[in-house]
Amino acid sequence: MSAESDSLLRSGALPDNMSVHKASIDSILKQYGANAEKGLTSNEAKAKRNSGGLNIIPPPLSAPAWLCCLLPCLLKTKSMMEYNECVPEHVMVKRNNCWIKIDITSIVPGDIIMVSSGNRVGADIRIISSKDCQFNTSTLTGDKKITKVDPKAAGSDNFLQSPNMAFTGYLCTHGECEGVVIATGDDTVIAKKIRKKEWPINKE
Repeated sequence: MSAESDSLLRSGALPDNMSVHKASIDSILKQYGANAEKGLTSNEAKAKRNSGGLNIIPPPLSAPAWLCCLLPCLLKTKSMMEYNECVPEHVMVKRNNCWIKIDITSIVPGDIIMVSSGNRVGADIRIISSKDCQFNTSTLTGDKKITKVDPKAAGSDNFLQSPNMAFTGYLCTHGECEGVVIATGDDTVIAKKIRKKEWPINKE
């Protein structure tokens, strides 16, 4: 494990199960009850949502309801503008053997989602296939270098920079990929970094 990943793990910014980037695609699909060809059924997704909750990424700033007059000011802060830019409203997900566009809050672990050029990742995913896909990962890493996806790559020591992973907020700059959702809502890397006051980060 790299020093960066070790530090993030101790701070709670990374998930406890960091082996997902080193495990085989088949084992990950089995672990999360996913079906790469057909996706989840509506009933399976509903059951997962009922047990795990909605895919809601907590914003870096908030105010009590009775202070609603502050909302316009909060939305104009640097952190909130970056939050609104990097967290998408909708994603393409495979359900009942069909690709459909759904609200980001409805994503559940085990879903198969597609990310295409110009779109943001709506959950933390283990990539299972790619068509020349590339990501701008600066949202979480601060590094503006473009990362090329490689689903079959052996996971690197740096969890955040492993070429077979993509995280909430990553921007697809070229091609497209499919991935199985491994974390949503409070369990995503970006949500944990927000809780630790470690996001937004300074970008190189």
